[in-house]
Amino acid sequence: SKVVNIGCNFITSVGGQRLIESCTPLEKLVRLDLSGNSLGHKVSHLAGPGCGPCLYDILRENLSLREISLAGNKLGDADVKFIADGLCENFTLASINLSNNDLTCVAGDYIRQMLCTNGDLSELNLGWNKLSNKGTMLVLDGLRGNNVL
Repeated sequence: SKVVNIGCNFITSVGGQRLIESCTPLEKLVRLDLSGNSLGHKVSHLAGPGCGPCLYDILRENLSLREISLAGNKLGDADVKFIADGLCENFTLASINLSNNDLTCVAGDYIRQMLCTNGDLSELNLGWNKLSNKGTMLVLDGLRGNNVL
C-alpha cells in the first residue's frame, strides 16, 4: 500500500491539480495527505474551480484510496461540490478531513446529499469551518440517513 504525504508545502491549486492527476491512477494508494496547502479555488490566480475537478476524478476513479486529508486548504463551497459528487460515486473511502477550510451552509447541503448516498464513509471531519447553524443542521440531516457515521 502507498501513502503520499505532501502536506504543508505551499502547493497552490495549479500544482495541486498536477499532483492529484498524477496520483489518480496509482492502484495501491491508500492514504493521501494534502493538508495545509492552498488548493482551494479562492486562492487561485486562475479563474475556475481550483482543484475541485481533479478531486472529483480521484475520488471517482481511485478505488484503493481509503483516507484523504484536505484540511487547511482554503477550500470553498464550489470545491466541496466536486468532492461531494465524487464521494457519491466512491464506496471505498473511509475517512475525509475537510477541517479548517472556508465551508459555509452551502457546502453543508452538498455534504448532506453525499451522506444520503455514501454509506461507507466512517470518518468525516468538518471542524473549524463556517457551516453555521443552517449548514450544521443540513449535515445532521444527512447523517440521519447514513448507517455508518
